[in-house]
Amino acid sequence: MSQKEQKAIFQDKHVDPIEVPHYVGFWRRAIAFIIDFIFVLLITVFFDFDSISTFFIFYTLYNALLIWSPLQATVGKWIVGAVVTDSDGGTLNFVRSIVRALSIYASAFVLGIGFIMVALNPESKALHDHMSGSMVIEKE
Repeated sequence: MSQKEQKAIFQDKHVDPIEVPHYVGFWRRAIAFIIDFIFVLLITVFFDFDSISTFFIFYTLYNALLIWSPLQATVGKWIVGAVVTDSDGGTLNFVRSIVRALSIYASAFVLGIGFIMVALNPESKALHDHMSGSMVIEKE
């Protein structure tokens, strides 16, 4: 049922409509990912971090801390107008933001299938969203 149909039903019953979140789709999330990857890469080059493991550690912390912050978004997600929330629309706690950041690697592991899942389900959830109980929605 579309959001328009839901609102029409609630208006007929004189009940306030339930806000249905606007999920961010595959392409906007892909653009955000590319922005974040380049941003972290530039920082690691600037600070002369010379190992790939340092890059992955920094990328994981970057994701976890910014998603956990009041911003609820990485730089890339902020630029495309998206935030990461829990299923109730609130900020992820620290543990769930770490789980989400680490499970991004699981999404990438098998030919990126975990990312492609975004295009294949109505809530636009990637594997790491399912694993951490998060969702990516448009910021208000």
